[in-house]
Amino acid sequence: MVHASYAIVPPQMQTSLARRRRLRRAIARRPGGRAATTAVTVLGAAAATFVASSVFAGFIGLLVLVSGYNHFSQGLPEPVAALAGIEFEQQTILYERTGKIELARLGELKRELIVFDDI
Repeated sequence: MVHASYAIVPPQMQTSLARRRRLRRAIARRPGGRAATTAVTVLGAAAATFVASSVFAGFIGLLVLVSGYNHFSQGLPEPVAALAGIEFEQQTILYERTGKIELARLGELKRELIVFDDI
């Protein structure tokens, strides 16, 4: 039994294989065929270099950001301790003798202090 030159494939595939081989030969014979391939390779390498340098610059930026945060946050007090000692200016409230009826509020600011659990 004699096989075709493209190994053991059905006859329909042999024509497509032959068409591909002709196309490859035609591209190789063109004067700009290899130059276009080289240009695509150079553009691909440039794009890959750009992406790699962008990722590297992002990593360096993140490293600078984290180290800057650590440097400047070293001398800061704990937030809970810093907020515990804050005193707010409040109005003076005058009540009548029994303490049930409010007579007046003195002061410019109208604040009422509540604890954190009431928020």
